[in-house]
Amino acid sequence: MELLISHPFARESKDAELNLWMHTSYAFITSYKQRIANLSTPQPPPRGARQAAPREPPSAPVERRKLLSRFRQFLSEEEKFWISLVAWFRRTFNLHEVQPILVSLEMVSTNPDDNPDPVPDGRARGYLFPRHSDTVIQCTPEQRQVKVSSVSKALIFLGDIARYKEQYNEAGGRPKAGVETGPPARTSGKNKKTPIPRARDYDKARQRYEQARALVPHEGNPSNQLAILSSYQMDTFNAIVHYYRAICVQQPYDGAAENMGKSLKRSLDFWNTKGKAKQQEAIVPRLKIEALKEQIIALHAHWGQYQGVEMVDPESLQASEELCQSSVSLFHDLIAGLLLQSEVITKIIILGLGALWKHRMLRSPGAKRRPRSNPRVEAQISGHLLAIFRSLLEVGLQELADDPAGDTDDIAQKISATLRRMLPALRMINKWLRTNHRFYASDEKKQPVEGVAEFWKVYTRFFTTLGQKFPIEQLTRLETPLDEDLDIRGFLPLTKLMVTDNSGEGVDRAQVHPNEEQLMRIWDLLGDAKTLAQTKVRSFPRCFWNNHLMFDKDTPITYDDRIFSVKGQENSAPPVPIPVLPRRPVPPPIAETESDAMETDDDPVNDAIRAVIDADTDEEVVYPRSVQYSAYRRFL
Repeated sequence: MELLISHPFARESKDAELNLWMHTSYAFITSYKQRIANLSTPQPPPRGARQAAPREPPSAPVERRKLLSRFRQFLSEEEKFWISLVAWFRRTFNLHEVQPILVSLEMVSTNPDDNPDPVPDGRARGYLFPRHSDTVIQCTPEQRQVKVSSVSKALIFLGDIARYKEQYNEAGGRPKAGVETGPPARTSGKNKKTPIPRARDYDKARQRYEQARALVPHEGNPSNQLAILSSYQMDTFNAIVHYYRAICVQQPYDGAAENMGKSLKRSLDFWNTKGKAKQQEAIVPRLKIEALKEQIIALHAHWGQYQGVEMVDPESLQASEELCQSSVSLFHDLIAGLLLQSEVITKIIILGLGALWKHRMLRSPGAKRRPRSNPRVEAQISGHLLAIFRSLLEVGLQELADDPAGDTDDIAQKISATLRRMLPALRMINKWLRTNHRFYASDEKKQPVEGVAEFWKVYTRFFTTLGQKFPIEQLTRLETPLDEDLDIRGFLPLTKLMVTDNSGEGVDRAQVHPNEEQLMRIWDLLGDAKTLAQTKVRSFPRCFWNNHLMFDKDTPITYDDRIFSVKGQENSAPPVPIPVLPRRPVPPPIAETESDAMETDDDPVNDAIRAVIDADTDEEVVYPRSVQYSAYRRFL
């Protein structure tokens, strides 16, 4: 504490808040948890006594209940201390960017001058902080970032405290302390009736972890803690997403790769024993979505086995290829049937990008050096990403062929519900393709993934149709970060590709209408397509003229402010529109219940994120090497 308060910039004060947590709060928490576990476990009879079933002493339930009460009281006091420390950091170093986050977490008041220290005099450890003062310590930008990182760590500790408080709460029908599922731990009322079972609610801990990640997106610890919460709730899909977010950052969390490996191994064991048979029962929409998630996780479990392995079992590689094909087919049907939410679609993209980055950039646990990535596995992951992208483009073409708005002049009304859900994911993977296009740019005979030329034809059809239906001069320019931009900050596969700050004067995210956000996404998609058209690659669409992407490697191209123009053809007739792919028949969705049917009727718009935090990294983009591999004939 003396280092934190009196010598905040000394070399010895580095990681002082972490050491404070480990040697005080966490040390006592570990002791409490061990004592509670000992009282909860029946003790075996002493050596030499008659053999009997282990049973707990008569006084154990009373002692355990008292210990649980003291533990929760201790956690409440620790929570007040760490909140006061966060408030002291914000006030002393004038961390104005932290204020909106603390207000949203209800740790401080809206006005920073009101109640500057939430811990009153005389409260436990409150005397350790200097009393109310107007003194502000000036610091350099580097020192300021260090203090913001300290606040982020404190928010993680506060998230841990909230998690332990919920995990060791037995009231209101919750299960036994330290257990996630089970019957209610306590009875209620004079008649000792068993209350209705109640699941644990980790929402407060989740909010604190998410805000910690928003403050310092290049650190992986908050995402690892979010993965732990998802694993508590048996949500392996979201847990793996968070583990990738904890790994693919500038400062990855050390144990995230090992934790993810264990989780993927359990998932693969389940898939090999029960998962395949369970897929046949997926008829209603909810079960189909769960089946897709299970297939995606099983696929990533196969890829996880290949990490750091130079020789791959052909049978295992064939099994993962079959999973690739079946998952892409199911993904196509679900998005075409308006059954996948936008959040799920973007997470599938994040999983694919994270898997490719992890396979190339990270060494397996215990390895002294990063081995050369297996080219066949690398091609399979890249091919799966391209197949997912093509499915989005094909469904997008089907949606663009329809006109949900009729003859209205409002261009935003022409965006169907399905296309609205797809646009964030399309932005993300199109930006990744813009930077990593070299992997798909070689001659077709040397392509690592078969069918890349067909992909570019679908790509051209989609963006030609998109440019025709939404002329770029009628679209809203993207000048403020959107939800996906804010959520993906710090994720190295997309570093420096998404929008991180406001580029327009006076643009307020809160004033942007949801329809305007969709038009911004389309404007950005067309802009990235134009950037790809500038590349000097033979297999690419080479020009964007009059809202048409065209293959023309011999035509000189100039770039003006809006579109590509072809020299000497400014006044010529526009090219013939490329026909849209025929609509793929999709079976009508079968709702299991009325609530299941209602979930897919309307396209929800996420609430706008009010605080924009600026952060970026300088990681170099690494392109995969080309290898011979044949896959995805059905989709590519």
